[in-house]
Amino acid sequence: MLKVRALALLCGLLLTGCATTLRPPPADLVFLPAEPSLWKLSLRHHDQPLYAGLLALSRGPDGSAGMVLLDPTGIKLLEGRVAAAGEIFAVKALRPVADRGLPAFLGRAVQRLFLGVVPGSGQVCREESPGELCLGLDERDRLVKIRSWGPFVLWGADYSLNNDGEAPLVIGAALDGGWLTPEVRLERRFEESE
Repeated sequence: MLKVRALALLCGLLLTGCATTLRPPPADLVFLPAEPSLWKLSLRHHDQPLYAGLLALSRGPDGSAGMVLLDPTGIKLLEGRVAAAGEIFAVKALRPVADRGLPAFLGRAVQRLFLGVVPGSGQVCREESPGELCLGLDERDRLVKIRSWGPFVLWGADYSLNNDGEAPLVIGAALDGGWLTPEVRLERRFEESE
């Protein structure tokens, strides 16, 4: 009987005790600016660098995002659009890039980081419902977005914000898709003023 109670307590803690309460994000937060933006992109897996280049992003009027991947010398490797739901279309990619599945991988990363809609994002989010997508400020005042299944985090994103303008603007993002998936890091590049 004692083993059953201990097991029930452990299960209860796993299902509720591991959940993190997030505070509401800033109401006027800008994830992807209206104007085209350039981002330094790096892909890493278990701290091993896989790729570094540039990613140009533009927001479409239909909620989609245009993306162009450039290598460090500026050669265009792929071009496409990512729908708000995550589908990638109108893809033009060099064969080695397409054969490795990079268009679909980057499309999913852009959707998760910039296009993923969070129902009730102005409310405190507790990641305890199956498949819930949470966005908010954690206990260290970092902006995070988390897709969870019960107490298990399927993927998570951390954002860097610039609060100097009228509205907070995302200037960096890191997407961790789990142990088997490469980590995506983006850092916004701004034109140098003369």
